[in-house]
Amino acid sequence: MTKEEEVIGAVQSYLRGEPVIHILRQYKCSKSWLYKWVSRYKTNPQGDWYIEQSRKPKNVSSTITEQERQTVIYTRRSLEDRPYSQRGAISIQYELNANGHGIIPVWKINKILANAGLNKKEPKNSKRVNEYPLAGLVTDQMDFVGPRYIKNDGRFYSLNIIDCSTHYARVNIIRSMETENVLTSVVRFWQQRGMPDFIQMDNGLSFRGSNRYPRSFGQLIRLALSLHITPLFIPMKEPWRNGIIEKFNDSFNKRFLKSRIYENFEHLTACSKEFEQFHNTQHRYSIHHNRTPAEQQQMEYERDLLTDEFVIPKSKIDITHGKIILVRFIRSNLILNIFGEKFLMPKHLMYSYVRAVIDVESQFLGVIRDGQLHWKIPYTLV
Repeated sequence: MTKEEEVIGAVQSYLRGEPVIHILRQYKCSKSWLYKWVSRYKTNPQGDWYIEQSRKPKNVSSTITEQERQTVIYTRRSLEDRPYSQRGAISIQYELNANGHGIIPVWKINKILANAGLNKKEPKNSKRVNEYPLAGLVTDQMDFVGPRYIKNDGRFYSLNIIDCSTHYARVNIIRSMETENVLTSVVRFWQQRGMPDFIQMDNGLSFRGSNRYPRSFGQLIRLALSLHITPLFIPMKEPWRNGIIEKFNDSFNKRFLKSRIYENFEHLTACSKEFEQFHNTQHRYSIHHNRTPAEQQQMEYERDLLTDEFVIPKSKIDITHGKIILVRFIRSNLILNIFGEKFLMPKHLMYSYVRAVIDVESQFLGVIRDGQLHWKIPYTLV
């Protein structure tokens, strides 16, 4: 039923004497709408009374004269040529009044400027953004979940590692955050998925080593450097910089740890492998066009796998090459914190992200921002 048919039907029902309330319910209309059309019918019953009339004003008069338009535009141009002057509608109004042209309403000035295309805002000067240094393309992220507890079976942690390019993940259920457990977990991941260019992590002692001897470095850093993998540490107290693994950990916590009660540590470990397998083969990511990590892995180039015969050295691993990268935000105190050591930075680096690069071979510490070296000192390793 068209709108015209509804109008005719409602008016005819009214003329037949049907109760108004029934008409309103039948046509789902208001009382004012019904009486409007009844009034139009009575005014012209033989004409096209049922056709909607235009609501456009019948008389449109231009209230802006050509002289006003030219005066406003000329005044605006003159203000643009005058240093330090404002050029908005209020300033134009004051300028016109000062020159004896009388007062033109602000709305009229704005309309003249809009029609002439002169009310566009000037582009703001580009403000420096604290750009965060990007990591490499082939990067793994890892982070701890825990401590968590199993009833009558004690404490446990999960060291989760994920390949940022495919979201292929590995779950490592461990009893403690000891370095030996961390090394075993990363070696297994690199034997299964392959070695990355960067391994990104937070500043936990399990990853970096000792507070007492910050330049001695922990076994994880030494292992990564010996395998030509660059350790990359995110800024302190900024866990969102490890966003991919943090998102995975959130899913791991909600969908796995809190989904059921585990009998003991062995039961938890066995179930974690099921979750890991399900994630890698069933979980779909929109960033990969709804492909699973396993499907995305088939589209990526192959990494160099760490051989199954690889044995983690028991003694301290010697390092002679490679770089260690620490991303830091320089605050108002201008302090750069490198594993507990503090260095005073130049003032122009305040409130910006920098890359602190420790060159193992040359034994120097350099600070880079926007691809340029801004600060450098010798950095003797222990």
